[in-house]
Amino acid sequence: MEQTLTKAAADLAAGRTTPARQRLRGLVASFPERLDLREHLADTYCRAGDAAQAGRWSYLSADRDEREVAAFERIYRDPFARMKALAWRTSEDSAGPLAATRLRALREQAEQIAGAPVCWQHPHRP
Repeated sequence: MEQTLTKAAADLAAGRTTPARQRLRGLVASFPERLDLREHLADTYCRAGDAAQAGRWSYLSADRDEREVAAFERIYRDPFARMKALAWRTSEDSAGPLAATRLRALREQAEQIAGAPVCWQHPHRP
């Protein structure tokens, strides 16, 4: 993981956002519960000018740009789509208090629409 982060940082320093983004997406896919990796990925998207994706990956962060989060929510209007986009797969409580609150609120929005429990592993609209 550290080697991949070092390579991504070198890519960013050289202005190569695409390979940095690809490396970081791979890390986030392997370690979805690591908020620090999501924040690195959000920063990469921010540098590339993609506010919606920056908001997607900083959604759970304490230090997030609300304009980017709003851009993410405009693209992924439905709570089920947002759940899928966040790709969270573990317990909400493993995210820390603030992120867990955000995850829980999003899941509860989906459950209100579904009228039934919704899980992070398979957030499908009924």
